[in-house]
Amino acid sequence: MVTNILYATDLGLYAPYLLQHVMSLASKHNARVHAVHAIEPLGVFAESILTTYMPARDAQNLRSSGFNDVLDRIREQVESAFEDEFVDCRCDLKLSKGIQVLQGKPADVIMDTAKRCNADLIVIGSSSLPSDEPKLGSVAASVLSRSPIPVFLVPMVKLQNPKNLDLY
Repeated sequence: MVTNILYATDLGLYAPYLLQHVMSLASKHNARVHAVHAIEPLGVFAESILTTYMPARDAQNLRSSGFNDVLDRIREQVESAFEDEFVDCRCDLKLSKGIQVLQGKPADVIMDTAKRCNADLIVIGSSSLPSDEPKLGSVAASVLSRSPIPVFLVPMVKLQNPKNLDLY
């Protein structure tokens, strides 16, 4: 039985299409939806630019408060997409149990969040880049190989009209 669904989003072009699958599954099973978006930590190159071109105090402020502002804006974007999609599919907003935007390696963030929210199912796109041929991205491959719970993998293929799908 599916009662908690973890929706792992990368906010890519096909995020609304992926969210349609999530909401269809949630409605069918009357399941709660937990959403997570992972932000990769700053890489070596970005860190070197900060330390080279910014005073230490400014760089530290950017790392702390500036980064939190970015996380808040991303969270707002995901919340807005959720609200729009809930209205479009006539789903109950009470099914949404929150949106987390967390810093870390995406597969690690997804697996940790799935455990914390007692997810029965993880829904994730096959790749962040839609193409004519479905491809398995590194995050999806890692989640699939590590997950002790079922993973619903949505292929990110080019679609004629991804908004008008009759799912399930």
